[in-house]
Amino acid sequence: MSYQQQIPLMTKGHGDMHNITEQVATIVTSSGIRTGTVDVFNVGSTAAVGTIEFEPGLQHDLPAILDRLIPPSRNYGHEQTWQDGNGHSHLQATLLGPSLTVPIADGKLVLGARQQIFHLECDVRGRQRTLVISSGWGPKRSVHLRNKRARPRLDKSTMSSRCIKILAETQRRRVSSRRDRKLGEIARICARATEARTWLVAIMP
Repeated sequence: MSYQQQIPLMTKGHGDMHNITEQVATIVTSSGIRTGTVDVFNVGSTAAVGTIEFEPGLQHDLPAILDRLIPPSRNYGHEQTWQDGNGHSHLQATLLGPSLTVPIADGKLVLGARQQIFHLECDVRGRQRTLVISSGWGPKRSVHLRNKRARPRLDKSTMSSRCIKILAETQRRRVSSRRDRKLGEIARICARATEARTWLVAIMP
């Protein structure tokens, strides 16, 4: 199941930032999705979305650092083609990216306490923006990775001479014929069996 809505947004021009976290959260609630993801996509090539601590200092810092990294200039190839003054706008927006994916758990956005979703206008003039918010079902249960002992590396000294010969044969030849494929299968079986024995020895007290 998927659910989609749009957020209209009017910006004031270059460097204008908006906190859209609550609007996205409202759409997630309306979707009824308890576990999954929500995608936030800006339609257009001169604006970006992301996450940040949305406070006045960073609202100033982010556009400022982008202007230092990719400053306005008439030397960009885009300017030489179109002369519209926003070559740097395209590059800044591309650097940050037009989309963002946020996990959903228990029907809520999974964000940090000081992590908000922002929209940044990179164009040189105000624009009427459209954000497409799409959410979908995720897995029914979470899968947690467990810490495991590092598996020992395969030691060829513990392998039979026949296994070593088969491995060398399959590594040297191109696996194309039926015989070669059979040799490859035998080699993999030998390697797995040898690795299993090595693993059992390693974990036994």
